[in-house]
Amino acid sequence: MVTIKSTGVDEIIKSVKAMQENVSTATTSPMMDKIAERVKDYIIEEYKRYGSIWREKNGNLEEISGDDVVIIKNIGSYIITIGSETQPFDMISYESLKNPNYSGLPSEVNPYFFIEFGFGITGGNNQIENAPKFGWRYNIRPWRNGWHFTGRDGSRGNWSTGGRGVGAISKLAGQNGRNGEFERIVNQIIAEEVRNAKSKR
Repeated sequence: MVTIKSTGVDEIIKSVKAMQENVSTATTSPMMDKIAERVKDYIIEEYKRYGSIWREKNGNLEEISGDDVVIIKNIGSYIITIGSETQPFDMISYESLKNPNYSGLPSEVNPYFFIEFGFGITGGNNQIENAPKFGWRYNIRPWRNGWHFTGRDGSRGNWSTGGRGVGAISKLAGQNGRNGEFERIVNQIIAEEVRNAKSKR
């Protein structure tokens, strides 16, 4: 069975897992290897293709590659981790200490949360369907128009309104676990295997 697991956001894909239970009983290990690889490739391609919507010039996400997606094979199952090799963002600040909106939030956050779900005003205006269900909050401060931030190069006066999320995991799951990219990938590989079997006859 393929298990897609995102570091810190693994509950997002429960609907995908439900569909996998039906698929995995009829597939073989080589097919499962292909499915895991295609899912990994799909996530990386989505993050890279939409890099312009989540990267901010001189912002913390600018140095993130979008390709930290790793497959771990574990006794017949597959874990696809997202962002496990990327340094978490330190979220503790003076603002978070005095603002009650930050209460209960983690002090470190996997940067791929920001890529997957989006953030700030822009992210909040373009929310990824599953984000609020799994504790992701937008524009926490809250900002009305945007904010200035100190850039990675130390420069002041950089302006942000946040960024849109890619929603690759949500696209994999689809609506109610049906008609998502995961299902398309599985069906594509099954069709390929059937064609290959016929050609070998």
